[in-house]
Amino acid sequence: MAGLIANPLIAQVLPAELSYASPAIRTRPPTLFAPAPPLSRARRSDGSSSDESLRPGPDGFEETDLRAGGPRLPESPCETTETLPRIYWNHDLFQGHGSYILDTQLRNICQRKNVQPISMRFCGRRSVYEPTTSITFTLLVVARRDQSQGSWISLARKLSNHLRGQGLQGLNVEITDPKFSERPKIHPCLPTDAIFPIWTQVGTDIFDGIDRTGVFTIGCFRIGSDYDLHKCPPTILLGVDKNVRRDWRDLREAVISILDRYNLTAVAVAIRKDNKTTRDGQPGNQDPGARREHCRLDPKMGASISPRTAHDSNGTLGGWVEVKAPTSGEWLPFALTCSHCCFPVEEELCEEDLKVIREWKDRGVNQRDTHRARLLPVDSPSYRDMKKGLKSIAADIEAQKSKPPYQEVENLRREDGFIVPYKENIWRTISKIIRAMEGDQTHMTEFFNSKSHHLGMVFAASGEREMQSTDDPTKLSIRDWALVQPAPSRRAGENTMTPPSTGPGAGWEKLTRLQTDIPGFGDTLLKVGRATGHTPGTYGGLRTCNIVKKIINGKRVEVKTWEHVMLRTGDKATEEGDSGSLVFNDYGGVLGMMFGGSGDYDLGYFTATRDLLADIQLITGLKDVRLCGEE
Repeated sequence: MAGLIANPLIAQVLPAELSYASPAIRTRPPTLFAPAPPLSRARRSDGSSSDESLRPGPDGFEETDLRAGGPRLPESPCETTETLPRIYWNHDLFQGHGSYILDTQLRNICQRKNVQPISMRFCGRRSVYEPTTSITFTLLVVARRDQSQGSWISLARKLSNHLRGQGLQGLNVEITDPKFSERPKIHPCLPTDAIFPIWTQVGTDIFDGIDRTGVFTIGCFRIGSDYDLHKCPPTILLGVDKNVRRDWRDLREAVISILDRYNLTAVAVAIRKDNKTTRDGQPGNQDPGARREHCRLDPKMGASISPRTAHDSNGTLGGWVEVKAPTSGEWLPFALTCSHCCFPVEEELCEEDLKVIREWKDRGVNQRDTHRARLLPVDSPSYRDMKKGLKSIAADIEAQKSKPPYQEVENLRREDGFIVPYKENIWRTISKIIRAMEGDQTHMTEFFNSKSHHLGMVFAASGEREMQSTDDPTKLSIRDWALVQPAPSRRAGENTMTPPSTGPGAGWEKLTRLQTDIPGFGDTLLKVGRATGHTPGTYGGLRTCNIVKKIINGKRVEVKTWEHVMLRTGDKATEEGDSGSLVFNDYGGVLGMMFGGSGDYDLGYFTATRDLLADIQLITGLKDVRLCGEE
């Protein structure tokens, strides 16, 4: 392992990082013979400042700057579970005095290697990219990396050998620095940055000048470990397909050569695993699904939405708009969401219907299309949310009924036994909770069985197209919207939300109007998504170059689009299931609609309101659109 370089201009290792180059810095201190050492970039690959591709040893153990272990370390980033495998539930080494003895022995081994554990525990670990794989039982040691410690891999092997000597077979050992699980801070570039006024040209040159195999996005942000953006260098951030096997150092060097042509030596380069920007939402197993408050005939903004035939996906009902009918002058309500949240799964279609759907994706859907009623029915809440919600509330009821105080009093009541008053009080409280839950369960069941979750059908949609941006016709941007016409049994909901009590958007409870302004530098952005709820963020300033792969006239081509970005300021900017959520400012002005995001959930991509309105008019011929409730 090469030595770690302590320099604020070198960003910490990104959790999904594949390759990195810092801005040009002095990597050596001045000396008598070299008072001004030349500037150079610090480079690393797979989290290692040796800049070598990660290759585990014959025994499976491996080491990078912030992690070491084996024999089967999960791919970073990782998730952790505290549940012990069943075979260890009653093991002497994981309870009581045996646990204390083992912990002491392991800590002594660490201390002999000059490693002082901050924490040490047994847990389950797996890659976030493999949520369906089995958890690997792991001894996880967290300690601060220090050059005086030397290599961590020898310590990991010693710990592993000790565990095997105790009869604990098949365990992983993983040693990490606390920074390994930290996420970088991503800020917008400053207008005074040298790259800011020429970003479009630089981004275009990168698009044209690199091997784009596996590349999804090319963005530019200030990235580092500090909350102060001035202490984080401008960085070209490339999101790539983790499943593509190539030497990402070649891509990094190609980008550096382009930056050097512009004399942008102060700009870093980071390449990380990512995903396509547009995604269907498939919430994790911990998601509870719909609850009673979601089972209403007038779904509110932020509710889940999905094609009727898709039973395991979610999008977000962004909000409700009204369109003025050209003949009657009547304002008609529609739910606004993403087109890709309403289209059926292609793999489940016959050849004839597949042809229709693909034509819609390429050209859009207008209100006169006769196939809409058959192919584009939509649910809200989604089928998946309804089924998961019913399952969750049944489990919650069972959990209440299985509580020992409730069981004990129930048994005594059946046997006419004496019940201690304080236990009866506990039983009454639990019974009240159960009755309330059962009432919710009955309401949800009736709502689902009566098909009241059927929202309506798509009135018109953009498909999945790239069009000229209204503020800069030289740039293409994605169009991905749908207007959903509610069935007679359903009605428009409110564009209201439950705001946070503090922070951005505090106290603001509703959307006010469709706003055609483009956000300014550092502007606060908010959204209400099905997956992440009420979420704050910051406008990214420079647009990200998104690479779209298409088939045109039988030939595969790559098209670049330029997308607005919302940067996370909290835990996440967006997540699967948030597509369709409206992006608004802190006084309710709607600035756009989210259609996708990054794999690390720190970037959300959205289409500006002005582009949405222009495309709605292009597809439908209708030009008068406003928010429901807009004054």
